[in-house]
Amino acid sequence: MSAPNLGVSVEPTERGNFVYLPLAPGRAGDAAQAQLSLRLQIINNESARVKLTAIAISFPGTAVSGRTHSVDIDVDAQATHTWYNDADKNLLIGLPAPGMIAIAISCANFTDAATVTQPMSAHESPVAAHSYLFPARATDLAANEFWAGASNAHWSGGEQLFAHDLSVVGWDAATNSWSSLHPGTNGSKNTDYLIYDKPIYAMAEGTVIDFRDDLDDNVPGKFPEVVIDYAGNHFHIQHGSEVMLYAHLKRGSLNPALKNLGASVRAGDLLGHAGNTGNSSNPHTHIHSIRGTQAWVGTLRPIPLHDAHVVALSELGSGSRAGPWTRVQGQGLPPVNSAIWPAPTGPSWNQDLRCDALWRSGSSGQYTRWGYTLTDFQKEEVALRGWGFRLAHQTSYDIGGGERRYDGIWNQGGDDRPIVWGWAPEDYFPKVQELFDGGYRLIGQDSYDIGGGKRRYDAIWKQGQQGQLTVWGWTLADLMARAEQLHAEDWRLVLLQAYTLVDGELRYDAVWNPGTQAQFVVYGWNESDFRQKVIDMFNDGFRLSLQQSYMFKGQRLFDGVFDPGADGQWAIWGWTGEFFHAKTTEMFNAGFRLRSQQSYPV
Repeated sequence: MSAPNLGVSVEPTERGNFVYLPLAPGRAGDAAQAQLSLRLQIINNESARVKLTAIAISFPGTAVSGRTHSVDIDVDAQATHTWYNDADKNLLIGLPAPGMIAIAISCANFTDAATVTQPMSAHESPVAAHSYLFPARATDLAANEFWAGASNAHWSGGEQLFAHDLSVVGWDAATNSWSSLHPGTNGSKNTDYLIYDKPIYAMAEGTVIDFRDDLDDNVPGKFPEVVIDYAGNHFHIQHGSEVMLYAHLKRGSLNPALKNLGASVRAGDLLGHAGNTGNSSNPHTHIHSIRGTQAWVGTLRPIPLHDAHVVALSELGSGSRAGPWTRVQGQGLPPVNSAIWPAPTGPSWNQDLRCDALWRSGSSGQYTRWGYTLTDFQKEEVALRGWGFRLAHQTSYDIGGGERRYDGIWNQGGDDRPIVWGWAPEDYFPKVQELFDGGYRLIGQDSYDIGGGKRRYDAIWKQGQQGQLTVWGWTLADLMARAEQLHAEDWRLVLLQAYTLVDGELRYDAVWNPGTQAQFVVYGWNESDFRQKVIDMFNDGFRLSLQQSYMFKGQRLFDGVFDPGADGQWAIWGWTGEFFHAKTTEMFNAGFRLRSQQSYPV
């Protein structure tokens, strides 16, 4: 007999292409892989029952190995059977992936198989960046904690073949191992688990279509005898054409502002806190995505992520943070149990650096770059300029041995901005005058010592016609006297930098623009007093428009400029690079834009 008359539809399929999930590698040197998980709807168009005996997956025209699944399935005439390659039958293939997939279904008493062939491509989610944020933040982790999870690992099949059960692990020195429990606990209480009560955040913009918040936590170590709701306390959120389930949340922890059907969700919004509710035996967070518009009604979809770093837990020995981290951009988690650092910069970025930063309310596009060599920074500047972004702030620092690194902030814009890097004073000072005469005004200036008291200048200008006054290398006493005089003459401080000369003397560079608004400036305050001043000025209707810190006589001191304002503001001081970088992502999603930042070695 010929092939059986079967209708076969294949999921996940988008725009006619069968889609797979590229996976991030967990170990250095691991071959790039992709997870293929299938859902087949098989319609028996014969007039009699057929028995399915095998389902074979292959990749025509390639040497890539496929897989044949032996089955024993009876399908009545005109009936439909849904088949999944269960969790233990997911197919991992190397990347780049073949361009086509073929599925052949063999039946008893038929000499040929029913076949379907489709093009293949990587899945792109219907959200910004075509991938999702990880549903947690690095800034909520304690020292030596990481999120943990893996692709190709969820025990349940069906529409959850791409699902994740996520936990938090930390280094336990007593057992010399990574553990999901607080040291000295045994897992008998929900609070023993590191993940318990950790905040969970929206992975993209969307709309609430379902939620629950009234179930108590389960007793750890066993599933509940009666499961009232498999998802426990949860949100189902519509992200484009996909619905994401955020499950097993703690009772009463759901964000009240989102507990309304149809509520708008922003990427990074707090959803709730991790718990142990529903079909769950231990505290964890479950996520999975389907294509559809209703909770639980739809077909499986991969979950590509972005702005996270991963490494196999086995690669992190003795609690070290310095693993061979891989940045996840449009990929799934590795297919091995992995540590996850949900931030665009890895946790071992540079433990010898600290960062101060200032955010103000904003909604425009913004790019940030950290730790670039000058050559790479210049290349990035050209690329971002071509995308319609302009450099607004830059800073550089010595990471040791005279090797400098650059950080930068680019905002949306199309204006012309001359930039110089590493100019000596004898070249730089005339350049300032030349550009002033040509209709440009300084908006960024950074100077540094390259050794032996030799100063160099980096600077940014933009077009402008207002007046501008500059001073270089002034003592604090002279600067304060000059600043008081200029304030009375309607000039306001816009750029300020303190530095120590080879002989240990403190010097200042400064720039003023015309202005009549009230302005307060502080010089050389210690951190605790400066922090309190920022709070006091905020309450009085002033916002920090400029801050800097520097070492002088063994103490870190702070200068600040405060101008009138009513917008939101956030400032940090002395954060490690990885936490600062994670905070930048968090603040961007909350509607803040980085105004300035400073990195320095400790």
